[in-house]
Amino acid sequence: MLQLENEWWTARDPAPLLRWLHHAGWPGIRQAHLFACACCRRIWPRLTEELCRRAVEVSERYADGKADDRERTSVVAAFHPCGTLDPRFNLPASRASLAALYAEVPGNVERAASHAVRALKHQGRAAERAVQASLLRDIVARSPLPVLDSAWMAANNGLVLKLAHSIYEERAFDRLPILADALEDVGCADQGLLNHCRQAGEHARGCWAVDLLLQK
Repeated sequence: MLQLENEWWTARDPAPLLRWLHHAGWPGIRQAHLFACACCRRIWPRLTEELCRRAVEVSERYADGKADDRERTSVVAAFHPCGTLDPRFNLPASRASLAALYAEVPGNVERAASHAVRALKHQGRAAERAVQASLLRDIVARSPLPVLDSAWMAANNGLVLKLAHSIYEERAFDRLPILADALEDVGCADQGLLNHCRQAGEHARGCWAVDLLLQK
């Protein structure tokens, strides 16, 4: 269990971070689903069965309120056509996508991350765990969120909101520095928000800065 706040920023493995979050109170179902899905998106080429990719996509849509429990249940049923897991899917990558589908269940977030790592070659697993830890920090903010000014959203014909929306929908996280510039142009001086948008490394759907602007 993490004891010091600064370990949040330096940990290179998501497992202790996830355990700490669960102990402290997970921020929300949305973040749980989107972090699990981000781990699966990292191994997308290894999700060779269309059903596995569908599971991840349904989980993402569930996080946004665009899929319901009936749709999730139908995907699970396809994984278990005879009541047991189809042997075609008995692989780490498949198990990661299945865990992501019910990421709100205690332990499934960590299972999704762990199985995603196992889907990689042994020599790349430590690096992948470090990326996952970074993604978790991208999705779960550990400091008070800035207060948005409605004027930022309205300025320049709503440019900030349009940029944030396109980044989210198109997964175009390389545009985050452009979003930071647009925020500065309309008067935002919050360094936490600006620095996060300019931060190098992995960002994913659920990035706290984009979610904040989109009020998700």
